[in-house]
Amino acid sequence: MKLRVQVQQVWQTLSTRERKIVRSYSRGSPDAGLRMRCKIVRALVQGSSPTEVVRSGLAASSLVYDVMHRFIDQGLLVLADRR
Repeated sequence: MKLRVQVQQVWQTLSTRERKIVRSYSRGSPDAGLRMRCKIVRALVQGSSPTEVVRSGLAASSLVYDVMHRFIDQGLLVLADRR
């Protein structure tokens, strides 16, 4: 199964409130890293391929694939800073 489809399936398991929080953080979080990870997840959920996300200049391919794999495995925990 394609990774983008798996990301979309995990997104469907989130509650409405959790989805709203991710959308909010992608628009205006003071933490740039959190904002970027939320934007990547939202772009993938909206149907963009990982290649399209990279070409749009949103993030490097390594970050996009790292966020995808971690989101599939851990859900919303991927959005937290790992420091």
